[in-house]
Amino acid sequence: MNTEAQPVDAERERRKIKSVKRMKEIMTEYYIDAKTAADNRKKVAWITSGGPVEPLIAMDVIPVYPENHGAMIGAAKMGVELCEKAEQMGYASDLCSYARADIACATVDGGPIGGLPRPDMLICCNNICGTVLKWYEVQARYFDVPLFILDTPFTHTDYSPTAHAYVRAQLEEYLVFLETHCGRSFDRDRLAEVGQLSIAGQRLWQQVLDTAIHRP
Repeated sequence: MNTEAQPVDAERERRKIKSVKRMKEIMTEYYIDAKTAADNRKKVAWITSGGPVEPLIAMDVIPVYPENHGAMIGAAKMGVELCEKAEQMGYASDLCSYARADIACATVDGGPIGGLPRPDMLICCNNICGTVLKWYEVQARYFDVPLFILDTPFTHTDYSPTAHAYVRAQLEEYLVFLETHCGRSFDRDRLAEVGQLSIAGQRLWQQVLDTAIHRP
């Protein structure tokens, strides 16, 4: 019996984050719900990680994040094959690996979870990067689904009233877009509830991040 390994194993067990098991359960349930959305008469929207997700939740649309899936592909060591396939499709090798992996993945239902659920619509917000604009246009053409693009101006200094009005007008268009493609009116009271939960979630996450300043 290797007694030297026992202290190491005990230390690893002690340092395990207790919430990881529950997080895996939540993520499994989430992807099952997304993959069975059509069976439950729900819609799926692919959305950029920085896009406003609250209107989707309020409309009972399941949001799916291709960027997160790209990270999963990388962690599963499946990125090279998918990126090479994208390059064979004509996409440059210096394009974002998340985009290449996702574009290729859609054609073969690849990746660690057998591909993402087919989208009913795409929501793209360019507050993350410029690549997402063309990436989502490619996927909108491939799946033949509607695409909504939310353009956020780059703010060099203060957030101006003009920028506020510009983004606010697009958010109103976003709600109309969802009404059109979901076939029902938007419940703004529900949106307010979801918004409050979103703010609470952000504050809790900030508390989690703040714990990282402690040593030990």
